[in-house]
Amino acid sequence: MGCTFEKIVHYWPEQNIAVHWGRSGKGFRVHPLEEIPGDRYKIEELETLIEEYRRTEEQLRRNHDTQAVINALLSLSLEEIPFHDLLQRCLSLLLSIQWLSFESRGAIFLVEEDPEILVLKVANGLEGLDRKVCSEVPFGQCLCGKAALAGEILHVSSDDARHERKFDGMLPHGHYCIPIQYADRVLGVINIFVDAEHQRDPAEEEFLVTIARTLAGIVVRRRTEEALRKSEKKLRNITSNLGEGIFVLDAFGRLVFMNPEAERLLGVSEEALLFHEIDDLVFVGGEAEREVKDESPFRQVLRSGMKCSSEDALFHRRDGTLLPVAYVSTPFMEKGKVTGLITAFRDISERKRLEKELLKSQKDESLGILAGGVAHDFNNLLTAIWGNINLAKIHIDPEDEIVYERLTGAEEAVRRAKDLTQQLLIFARGSRPVRKLISSARFVYGAVSFALSGSNVRPSFHFDEDLKSFEIDEGLMNQVIHNLVVNARDAMPEGGEIRIHCENSVVRVSDDLPLEDGDYVKISIQDPGTGIEKENLPRIFEPFFTTKPEGNGLGLATSYAIVRKHDGYITVDSDVGAGTTFTIYLPASSRTVVLQGGGGEIPFQGRGKILVMDDEEMIRAVAGQMLTRIGYGVEFAANGEEAIEYFEEARMSDAPFDAVLLDLTIPGGLGGLKVIERLREIDPDVIAIVSSGYSDDPVMADYEKYGFQGALPKPYKIFELSEVLHEVIHTE
Repeated sequence: MGCTFEKIVHYWPEQNIAVHWGRSGKGFRVHPLEEIPGDRYKIEELETLIEEYRRTEEQLRRNHDTQAVINALLSLSLEEIPFHDLLQRCLSLLLSIQWLSFESRGAIFLVEEDPEILVLKVANGLEGLDRKVCSEVPFGQCLCGKAALAGEILHVSSDDARHERKFDGMLPHGHYCIPIQYADRVLGVINIFVDAEHQRDPAEEEFLVTIARTLAGIVVRRRTEEALRKSEKKLRNITSNLGEGIFVLDAFGRLVFMNPEAERLLGVSEEALLFHEIDDLVFVGGEAEREVKDESPFRQVLRSGMKCSSEDALFHRRDGTLLPVAYVSTPFMEKGKVTGLITAFRDISERKRLEKELLKSQKDESLGILAGGVAHDFNNLLTAIWGNINLAKIHIDPEDEIVYERLTGAEEAVRRAKDLTQQLLIFARGSRPVRKLISSARFVYGAVSFALSGSNVRPSFHFDEDLKSFEIDEGLMNQVIHNLVVNARDAMPEGGEIRIHCENSVVRVSDDLPLEDGDYVKISIQDPGTGIEKENLPRIFEPFFTTKPEGNGLGLATSYAIVRKHDGYITVDSDVGAGTTFTIYLPASSRTVVLQGGGGEIPFQGRGKILVMDDEEMIRAVAGQMLTRIGYGVEFAANGEEAIEYFEEARMSDAPFDAVLLDLTIPGGLGGLKVIERLREIDPDVIAIVSSGYSDDPVMADYEKYGFQGALPKPYKIFELSEVLHEVIHTE
């Protein structure tokens, strides 16, 4: 043929042909075998070459199939399908390789809660069999357990002693058991059924190990994702119940997490900010620093890797308002690099408010000390003034009407000054009621008339004929009547009439009032004014609630507190455009006020010897004159030491005092509390009355608790002095 043969590349003896590569460079040619010169080759060599080529071709096909299965597995792992379905499809792919001499049977086991128990997750070709036999396999038991324990692939060609768990009714078969390993940890086992007497094939094992490694990566990834989901869910559950706002930023300052409290505080949803930089949404600084800094603290944390915190900062809210916060921002670190940060913050609006209130309280306390001292000294002066006016009225000729009226006017001015000092004490420190028996009709008439004097509103009074008296703190209760009447007056800008009703009332449980059963004096103040909106009625007694532009919201709240301190109650009924009625319930007294004909008060006459202790000489003088006027003998002490000395001397001389009148406060000396303790040691039956210009002092309200039989607030007049002595001495 004139053709030389350089290399035979394929040979088909059954067709009696061969493919060769010609030296002429013209490529492949096909020739019958007899045309190929025998001296150029040997049949044995040709068969060897052809076998090598076939093995290479088979290996390429297996490599292609292996890579195809791996690619399919990796593609499956990216699909959003349940993990069980993913495992089932992985097993089906593995069993679909045609060149493998496997039966279409197999299973995948995974380690779950118990690290030494294999749990059957999916299986193929085992339908109709009792899968409970292999539902859980401990490490070291049966073929799969032994492969897991050894961490090595296990091959058996037939049922032997190692095959401890068997399915009934199955034909003889063998197994490949391949551990699914990640690092040094066994995650599970792949069990593949093979024909009986199947011989171990390194190529098959290599393929199976590759698949097991791929599946291990998929299992780790899915379990990591599931752990992250559970962790995130747990984090959300935890942070959802926290009282602090929390947000997490990535390394670029973008939001990746925000809890509900942070959403509420910042007024924006997590969804709206997710993967957005939030520097422009957050301002950080103190109250005096109202400009955004060049670099936010979050950027500083991400840049420096250092924690940042503040107890007095401001965050922007979505609506543009500023939120006072305390925060701490902590970086996430991995291998020395910042990968993000977490910030926890809390609303400190209430703390800021309390700080302001504390500052105000401290100022008020200082003012209260000053106001209390002024009121005390002023009450001392008023005691002398009022006492002297009382004495002057007693000594003048009743026919001299001009002088009598002038003294009565001065007396009224002193009474108002007394109320003024009481208001000063209420403003400064609050007050506890110092009660005394008062005619309810006279009190209400005087308080209402004074509150409406000079206005275009007139009162209309309606009193029960047998209206009972009550025991109240006149100064405090006067404030209640004043507040209610002024509110009624303000609701009637065009003027008109306010109706005042005072009646005896019996309260029972069925009346649904927060009062004890008993007799009460019921005072109703009714105006036909503008009325109160229905939605505002439940709040009118709340501190600082007001509908008046110039109001401070304290009048009704104070009135409510004062009435409750008197064991009473106050209610309100109102209709817009129809008017308002305030009703006060105050416990009635079984005692009767003794009045002089014409409405004046008659001092009680008495006898006995009284010791007066007071550091003010003018008070001692006027008290002595008043006591002498109503029939008592009197001695004086300027301080506690003198009072104790005089009391003990009188007792030893068999001329004891019938009562002692002790000033509560003696600057630089023993006051009434210390003195009464010493006097009770000398005479446990001593009769003592406490007196003070600090009418709000707890001792004045609960005098019996401290060993006194009576209390006499300054300033006082002759009738009040005689009344308290009459009550405690019990003379005929």
